[in-house]
Amino acid sequence: MFLNQATPSTATSGNAPDNSPSISDSLTPRTRTHSDAYQPVPDEPEGANDLTPAQQIYAQLGLNPAPDQQVSQFHEMPEEQRSAVLMSTMTAVIQRVDTISRAQTTNGSSVPLSQADQIRLFHYGGPVKELMRRAAKTAFLEGDLASYLDDSRPRSLFRLVMAEIRRQPESYLATHFPPGFVAGEGHALAHCHREVKRQLKNVRHQVRNLLLVGVVVGSAPEAPAIPNLTDMVRDLWRWLMVYPSGVSDADVDRRVPPLLKIRFAYLRLATLQNFLDPLARNLSQWEVIDARLRDNLALTVNFTNS
Repeated sequence: MFLNQATPSTATSGNAPDNSPSISDSLTPRTRTHSDAYQPVPDEPEGANDLTPAQQIYAQLGLNPAPDQQVSQFHEMPEEQRSAVLMSTMTAVIQRVDTISRAQTTNGSSVPLSQADQIRLFHYGGPVKELMRRAAKTAFLEGDLASYLDDSRPRSLFRLVMAEIRRQPESYLATHFPPGFVAGEGHALAHCHREVKRQLKNVRHQVRNLLLVGVVVGSAPEAPAIPNLTDMVRDLWRWLMVYPSGVSDADVDRRVPPLLKIRFAYLRLATLQNFLDPLARNLSQWEVIDARLRDNLALTVNFTNS
């Protein structure tokens, strides 16, 4: 990827082989490289090498050396007095810095963060993230969900989660969401949308793992048995409903409507096809599923109901 870059040190001479670029090549636009930003280093001023090591340090740090008389007095002091002078100097510097910082705080010279910075630095708490994930799980239980990945559809997974967030009390939203979210300001909404999509990605990944139980070997030495369709529907429904494992299978079977069973079966088939097809490894199964759901809209009602 760097074949077209030229280094600043490239030069031609009369004795070197004629491998320099032609005139036509020089007219071709060249990609600007990182080295183009550097300028030649200026020569050191005359007499720079004549400085003593101490003078060079003074120059680098921008310090003025102490008068010779003070230096002589310092060296003439006993070791204990020199240590006391150094300690007193450091203490005075620390106290001075503390006084300056306190004065700045008292005068209110600190600049408050703008709303844009507050939004950028905002972090969602664990309960808010759990709210987003629970709303996503509940949306997965909708038998007529229109989209799992595409957020432009009215009954998409994303929009159903955002609708659940909007149903929360205004005081809750003002406390646990970025400033400006309640008023519908763009930056706050975009910040919330990014977090929602992040949590939706986690939920979709967990659903995919449940759909591929027995097919993908995880950390266990051997893959578990592939569950039949009935057991898969039960396991997926329990996880989405956040029910304890003590709920009986008969109770789950009564609660899962037929259309939802059909939807779960299709999700499993589409996920298996995407996983086993070597040409679809870089394509999300959710994109394929969304495309099929869009195509179904053009079919007759009798076909979609069947």
